[in-house]
Amino acid sequence: MSVEKIDELYKLRNEDPQAALSFLGQLGSSPEEKVATAVVLVDCGDAMNDVTSVSQGVEIFDELMKIAKPDSALSYNLANGLQVRSRLGHGPLSLVAGQAFEDRFQARVHFGSVMRDSSASYELRSQALTNIGILLLETSRWVEALDCFQKALILLPRNGVAAYQEMRHSMRLAGLFCRKSETYQTYCHVDTLLERIRQLSDVVSANYDTVVEFSGKEVLPTVKKAVEDAAKIKTWPQKENSKSVFRIHRREWIGVIDSLQRQRVFIRPL
Repeated sequence: MSVEKIDELYKLRNEDPQAALSFLGQLGSSPEEKVATAVVLVDCGDAMNDVTSVSQGVEIFDELMKIAKPDSALSYNLANGLQVRSRLGHGPLSLVAGQAFEDRFQARVHFGSVMRDSSASYELRSQALTNIGILLLETSRWVEALDCFQKALILLPRNGVAAYQEMRHSMRLAGLFCRKSETYQTYCHVDTLLERIRQLSDVVSANYDTVVEFSGKEVLPTVKKAVEDAAKIKTWPQKENSKSVFRIHRREWIGVIDSLQRQRVFIRPL
């Protein structure tokens, strides 16, 4: 096994995904090198929208799972690869059919095994919960996803990715209230919800290092923009204002909500 080559590969993964994929031929067949190969295939394949590379990484992880002792990190990485493949290879139009459904299901199974493993670190279990939440979002189960993000934060309060995801998707609740307040006003107290969103933005801004650690430095501008948008939200405009002022405030408020909902961040493999 060449530790130097693995270190060089991981450096390339962060700097030049195409070069990292080309470098894979220089690695051997030791278990450590196979893990490094699979991680780079999934991560760089994701960065380049290359589902073939991601599938190759998944196959390697699957083979290692069959011969290795139980390993939460390996289970996590297999789950991550399945999650990426379901997103890249099948897209949002086939949420309940074919391989996408199976990949998402198996990813939740493996992330769940990590979450329940008391020997796994709090950090790894929190990451697994965050990814379960993201998987639930991909099938529009966003209320359950919010629960996962909250539990991930309980396990690891510095998990800026979980805080970001909860902050972003809490805006969907606020958005429902904003657009159809007469229908949804009994389901939440919007000012309390907005206070939670502001609290989450503070958690995210205090843990940008964790965001980079979990998701890569390339996502940081997106996350910072979301925090800036969340800071613009004060309180829900009251109808006691004149109708014209109310419409202006409401339009500005909706603009911030829509901006937050478009910003997506994922956790990459270990």
